[in-house]
Amino acid sequence: MTRLFDLLDHQLKNNPLEASISGRNSTGQWESYSTQKLMDTAEKAAAGLLKLGLVPGDKVAIVAYKNRPEWIVMDYAIQIAGMISIPLYPTISVSEYEYILNEAEVKAVFCGGLDLYAKLSETQKAVATLKHIYTFDAVSGNPFWESIFDTQGISSLEQIKSNIKGDDLVTIIYTSGTTGNPKGVMLSHANIMHVVKATAALLIAKPNEKVLSFLPICHVYERAVSFCYCYKGVSVFFCGTDNLSGPDGDLLAVRPVVFTTVPRLLEKIYEAIYNKGLAPEGTKRKLFFWALDLTDDYELDQQLSFVEKLKWKLADTLIFSKWRAALGGNIRQIITGAAPCPVKILRVFCAAGIPIREAYGLTETSPTLTGNSLEPNGTIIGTVGYAIEGVSLFIDTKSGEYKEDEGEILAHGPNVMLGYYKKP
Repeated sequence: MTRLFDLLDHQLKNNPLEASISGRNSTGQWESYSTQKLMDTAEKAAAGLLKLGLVPGDKVAIVAYKNRPEWIVMDYAIQIAGMISIPLYPTISVSEYEYILNEAEVKAVFCGGLDLYAKLSETQKAVATLKHIYTFDAVSGNPFWESIFDTQGISSLEQIKSNIKGDDLVTIIYTSGTTGNPKGVMLSHANIMHVVKATAALLIAKPNEKVLSFLPICHVYERAVSFCYCYKGVSVFFCGTDNLSGPDGDLLAVRPVVFTTVPRLLEKIYEAIYNKGLAPEGTKRKLFFWALDLTDDYELDQQLSFVEKLKWKLADTLIFSKWRAALGGNIRQIITGAAPCPVKILRVFCAAGIPIREAYGLTETSPTLTGNSLEPNGTIIGTVGYAIEGVSLFIDTKSGEYKEDEGEILAHGPNVMLGYYKKP
């Protein structure tokens, strides 16, 4: 298993799912793709790309306002057709779209949500290579993505797939451009597949269990995690961040065992919990802050006396269990990355029986370099964990460009990018 689309065969052979990927339709109901349907639809879309006149090596972009199954289908379709995907952020400007689409010489874009079709149509005027724009939403007058589906050309895909190697370029992910124009990070199948296999053991989700995906899948973090979910045979429910909590929210609807997030969202959840604890008067408020104070000294794998165990059990029954229930009641792991997570947040949630584990990486490393695990002694709170298998890390304090305690992090491993597209 060396190419990312091999993950579909892997799931089909080892753990075929009735709901491999799911998302809410236009009426708000969940709709699912089985493993077989996911593979079949991706192949029809791949054959459709070829029928449009595109050839292996061409660039195809995907952009949507929320994570949705169609995004995943097109990602696999582009891979199967031997083409290169260009994931885009939905909130960037027309001028930024023009820069990226021109540099990458994108031939087609598939989009979903709000004004994206209009923005891309405006962009198209300045991008000579862009010939096709399709929308995931059936909107009158806009070309619908399913219109490209082709069953006749599926037989030609086997020859294309047989020529694709693990070291071949699979995607170009443009960074945010904080140091100038966005840079296209070139990643191969093997780059990302190494991370998928090396981090699978860090994910506690088991085959057939449910997970929730709401971080932008155009970012390498959530995208690599989605490939890992496929590898592990878990059922993925895609959504946005606008309907996570509350009685009708996606957390309670799906009741996931795992989700990935960023520290800011955890801080918001903590703030909501804290403010709720302020609301009642008297004994209820005192109990809340008594339980919260207990977490100040919490350590993983802590050894407790009989009396201390009773205190923690009472705090769990009266307070912490309600926090877990608000997250769906089944959470066994939350993975956070992309920024440092405050130690206070980590300690409070872990103490409440909601294990949060930090990881670290970047787009250029597909992305994971380090991670904490749920194994005994697998985590130190306030750190980003151990280097994943196959990765070597070194702190360079001798370059002369940095203070001695601010050394550059050097990484070596099979997950390090092929390079920046058209740049040194």
